[in-house]
Amino acid sequence: MAAPQGRYAGRPVEPITGHSLSPLLRGETERTYSEDDSIGYELSGHSVLFQGGYKLVRNGGPVGDNQWHLYDIDADPGESQDLRDAMPDRFEQMKARYAAFAEENGVLPVPDGYNYLLQGTINGLHDRSGPQLLVLLLTLMVVSPFYLFHRWQKRGAGHG
Repeated sequence: MAAPQGRYAGRPVEPITGHSLSPLLRGETERTYSEDDSIGYELSGHSVLFQGGYKLVRNGGPVGDNQWHLYDIDADPGESQDLRDAMPDRFEQMKARYAAFAEENGVLPVPDGYNYLLQGTINGLHDRSGPQLLVLLLTLMVVSPFYLFHRWQKRGAGHG
């Protein structure tokens, strides 16, 4: 079956990137990417770049400190020893490669106060139900406190 071209379900189809895992699965190679290849990604303000056996990572709050860390994931798969001070040249080179990845792929900075759980929920509701459901939920969020206050006052008046 051929991959969809152009648009699918109303959205543009992005080209597939990367390398085949087949040689790795057949045991013909130890790695899918060479020591010089860089693979970056960003998700909800968390950033990472892999190069060879090294991983440069920056995790935002609430789970991370929003600082870059460098790990040798071949020797330290648990990422317990940060190598950024021990390997400053590799650290800076990988940060530069991540910056290039971010530029090439249009990675935007996450605004202050961004809550990926709330934003994900809003996006999911919007994608599945359209803007009408989102307007209804926002209206309920605004009106509910007034309704509850009214009920609380009415209940208090009946017991006085």
